[in-house]
Amino acid sequence: MGSEDAAAGLQCPKARRPPAAKDSAHPADALTGRLQYLDHACHPLPISADMTRRLKQTHPTSLQSPARIWRSLLLMAIAAILASTPAAAGRLYRWVDDEGRVHYSDRIPSDQVDKERELLNKRGIQVKKIGAAKTREQIEREQELKRLRAAQQRLIEQQRAKDRVLLRTFRSGDDILMTRDGKLSSVDTSIQITRSNIQQLKLRLADMQKSAADLERQGKTISPAFLRDI
Repeated sequence: MGSEDAAAGLQCPKARRPPAAKDSAHPADALTGRLQYLDHACHPLPISADMTRRLKQTHPTSLQSPARIWRSLLLMAIAAILASTPAAAGRLYRWVDDEGRVHYSDRIPSDQVDKERELLNKRGIQVKKIGAAKTREQIEREQELKRLRAAQQRLIEQQRAKDRVLLRTFRSGDDILMTRDGKLSSVDTSIQITRSNIQQLKLRLADMQKSAADLERQGKTISPAFLRDI
């Protein structure tokens, strides 16, 4: 079935037809418009007996329901579009615009390049999915995530460097624990000595304050050196 037959067969009498397309230098534009019309308006309307017979002759094992028939029609139309395009192109894109309309074309308009789209082969099967262009917010989030991951990696490398130093300094984990316990014991001893010194200083201060109070009650003068010690 040629491209004209495919276009002629893809009729939908119960759907409102789109306005006629203007003349285009691109050979696939007319079929592309027909395919978009079918994708929106004709699935899954009844198929004429003549069209069903013609489709069964070319696809005898795949036509068991109207939905499958329309799928076959769409695939045939896609193949017709690809056949009518230059051999150098050899590709067909499918995408949905901001208003929910489905488009088929071997060219992406400049105002649609940021949309998610599918690349179809000659059988109308998706072979590649191209994601939508990223928004500024998405780009900023990715950059922040990249920065955080880099910082995390730096911390990991620093910890690994410390671990290597420990492994070079000590023969085993037990040596590390013994050294740690020894340092902790030394710290505990220093704390006990400091607490004892503080207690002695408190007792001495209390004695000096009592002596100063006794001198004041006796009307005696307290020497500047004594006051400095207090």
